[in-house]
Amino acid sequence: MKNNGVFALYPFVPVAVSFVSGLVAGDISFPFVALSVWIAAACLSFLLCLLSVRHPVAQSLFIVLLFFMFGGVCMMIAKQKPRVSLSDEKSVYESVVASEPVERGKTLRFEAIITSGRLTGKKIVISLMKDTVERRYSALSVNVGFVFASRLKLPANYSGSRFDYAAYLERNGVDATAFVYYRDWCPAPVDMGGLSVFQRARLAFLKYRHSLISAYRELGLDGQTFAVAAAMTLGHKSELSADIRDAYSVTGVSHVLALSGMHLGIIYMLLTLLSLRRGPSLLREILIITAVWSYVFMVGMPVSVVRAATMITVYSIVGLSGRERMSVNVLAFTAMLMLTVNPLIIYDVGFQLSFVSLAGILVLCPFASRFVSSEFRMSHPVATGVWQIVVVSFVAQLATAPLVAFYFGRLPLVSLFANIIAVPALTLILYLSVVMIFSFFIPSVSGLFAFLLSIVVSSLNHVLVFLSSLPFASVEGISLTVPQVCAVYVFIISLLAVIKILFKKSFTDRLF
Repeated sequence: MKNNGVFALYPFVPVAVSFVSGLVAGDISFPFVALSVWIAAACLSFLLCLLSVRHPVAQSLFIVLLFFMFGGVCMMIAKQKPRVSLSDEKSVYESVVASEPVERGKTLRFEAIITSGRLTGKKIVISLMKDTVERRYSALSVNVGFVFASRLKLPANYSGSRFDYAAYLERNGVDATAFVYYRDWCPAPVDMGGLSVFQRARLAFLKYRHSLISAYRELGLDGQTFAVAAAMTLGHKSELSADIRDAYSVTGVSHVLALSGMHLGIIYMLLTLLSLRRGPSLLREILIITAVWSYVFMVGMPVSVVRAATMITVYSIVGLSGRERMSVNVLAFTAMLMLTVNPLIIYDVGFQLSFVSLAGILVLCPFASRFVSSEFRMSHPVATGVWQIVVVSFVAQLATAPLVAFYFGRLPLVSLFANIIAVPALTLILYLSVVMIFSFFIPSVSGLFAFLLSIVVSSLNHVLVFLSSLPFASVEGISLTVPQVCAVYVFIISLLAVIKILFKKSFTDRLF
């Protein structure tokens, strides 16, 4: 087979698309087709790949078919994972708090890990009734042990809700839920020796994050300034008000509140600059990747951050080999790697949005950059920076618009302008936070940077609240079906292909 076209430029893309299609097919066929059938089909596909070695076209098709079957096998294995066997009676459990407790009305909600007995290592979500008189619940924080009595239940959906809460908990590794009456628990030292090294390390990092959150408060950050700063830098979003969440959502910049690839990319760039060296270096890359993954552990390992850290790791490895670091191939490989480990995250909204937006940026931004000559970029760095932010924001918004409309019923119209403000502000907030954290031992310095941080965050909040109040800020009440979303993407891709063909020979006359 002649090596040209999309298969030559992006060899991992058709394989990844086939693998994802197999995951979806495996999910659909789960109640009707046995795992053994998928395994047999995968083995047959592999055999056909070996037998067709002298026929490149046929072998390529069989390789694509093999990854389709492999995707089906992975999904079937994930769906057949046995659920935890729970007792119907009320029992006593030793456990440790594994997330920041969040107050919701009369209850305190948090994740916990059971530390003893048959269910050692299992993660549960606890809703604990607050004792408003003694306020014993205020002593609960990450890595604090306690004993409780309750009847554990398997994750279930709320009646009348369209959100698949049970599937959400399953994707995040939650095995059960429990409601605990305020008299049925007490703090107590627990032995965490039965937990895995991974779980204990994660708890240690989360405890360190808790201390940083407390330090933010001690430095004078409060209200929604504290809430936004903690969300952007530490992934602590529980104290964001509904008004602030809505303002960021309406203006299309919710991604700056949720830790994502943008945050980790900025941190990676900062670490690279601080290394004071240029060119690939194995030791430097190992230290940087270690720091990046430490940060991922500290913020609780949300899917979007794990995806970004995985991409950065692959990016570093590819860079050391002297090849192109950031490409659609790297993105496709990262997606396959993450979905092989946990196929169920294919339905995670953050996973879908992050990969679609980054795919759009990698494919379209190089095309858009050709409208600006290299001479203009060299002589006008500020204008070029603004142009790049505009292009990246527009491309990301275009790529994710159908998904945003499908999941949230809203299409932000001021997103392009809001991102021109929010992205540089996010960069400044992260840099100020890093300096503030590393200068805690010098109160006057950390206090100064905390003051500057509060000014930036407060200003950003006010600007976004103002933009969200404009009558044309967003289109609301959109309702799309899955086929309609697919049709919109087909239209967008077709339109872009036509534009690329029409303008292919016109780059001699640049816009700038």
